[in-house]
Amino acid sequence: MPATPPITSADGNSALPFASYADAEGNLWISPGPVISLHGTTVVFDVGTGGIEMTLPAGGEAFRPAAGASARCVGGNGTNLTVATSPLDSMIPFLLLRATGPDTWTAEGSPDMVLTWDPGDGSGEIHDGIDIVATLAAGVRSDPAGTYTATAHGEDEYNASAAFTVDVAYEGAADFFPLRTAAVVWTDAATATGGLWARTGWSTWASGGWTLTLDGTGAGEIHDGTDVVAERTADASRLYDPTGQWASTSYGATTYGATVPVYEATASAGTWPTQEYEETSVVGTVHTLTGTTDGSLYIEWDTADGDADLYDATGLVATRLTGVSTADFLGTYTATTQGEDDYNGGIAFTIEVTDTPEAQAFLARVGLLTGVPAAGAAWAELTLDGSNEVTAVAGPIWGAAWPANSGILAVIPIVESDGAGVVKQRQLGPITWVP
Repeated sequence: MPATPPITSADGNSALPFASYADAEGNLWISPGPVISLHGTTVVFDVGTGGIEMTLPAGGEAFRPAAGASARCVGGNGTNLTVATSPLDSMIPFLLLRATGPDTWTAEGSPDMVLTWDPGDGSGEIHDGIDIVATLAAGVRSDPAGTYTATAHGEDEYNASAAFTVDVAYEGAADFFPLRTAAVVWTDAATATGGLWARTGWSTWASGGWTLTLDGTGAGEIHDGTDVVAERTADASRLYDPTGQWASTSYGATTYGATVPVYEATASAGTWPTQEYEETSVVGTVHTLTGTTDGSLYIEWDTADGDADLYDATGLVATRLTGVSTADFLGTYTATTQGEDDYNGGIAFTIEVTDTPEAQAFLARVGLLTGVPAAGAAWAELTLDGSNEVTAVAGPIWGAAWPANSGILAVIPIVESDGAGVVKQRQLGPITWVP
């Protein structure tokens, strides 16, 4: 039988009883807290247990909180499964399974316990890392909720070989993945679609006709509906996480990248080396462009009169005699006597200076916005006797809405979400109950 995993900060104490936290996936974490019942003799009940520590101690401080702030996940983003009490409680200590992959839910506090569901035939199974613990028979259903029947392995390992069932409920979101929006920002690609992209699956996001898709290795493609615009290399640690840097493809650079000039001088004959030139200085109206391979070769162009000349380290090699322009230095340069002697055995030749614009590569940066809790609430339940005294407590419980009070039930709202990002803390601090 798998060992029951330890639960950190499980002493039930918290510096802020019932303090609520929202995580990146839109789930709520709620600190445990006490119900102080002022009966004939005061009785204290604990609601909830600690899950993980929510604050880290400051290094070098002389003081620390007397009670560390801890909280556990109660769900809330709509994609979780809740489990009724059963012989599996030791392996599902918080009775919650969180969506962790396509049609896969993992027990909070017990990563070996995993529920998988087949949307094709409606069947499901719970596995403890060793063998199947319980199964859900095939049937027409829209989510993995239902009654799971223990297998022989489940009976032997968790219930002294006796039969049992596990009731599973679904929070109710239409999608089985956290709705985390991707933020796409492009550099040097002004016409590419950026902004906020809606999540459409565990590994897909979309905006208009554009899509971002991750594969089973964590590699990804951003597609504009025609071809791949940018790519991300494989990353097994981010199979469902698109964050990071994406590099443009050749198609992306050509279609969306800014173009940069590429100046080149090519001789009609002789040994003058073909190479690219880049502007290196401007003095007054004179622009100097230097060879990128051989820096001793350069062009001087005067925007005042359009004169343009090619030089090497020893002097003037060629000059532009026709097509003189103050707008650019492109065109045909005729070799000087020195140029003919040095580069073509004394024979006349020309050098053509051209501009062939080149698409510039660019990058995309992708981030993920935090998820938003679904519309609903978390609450504590106080069971009362005929004298209106508390006999038991339960919670925190998450649901679409808290139930009505009755003669034997008092419901205390802890936190409430409107589903649009507004989460209100309704109870912070101990609950005091006076019969």
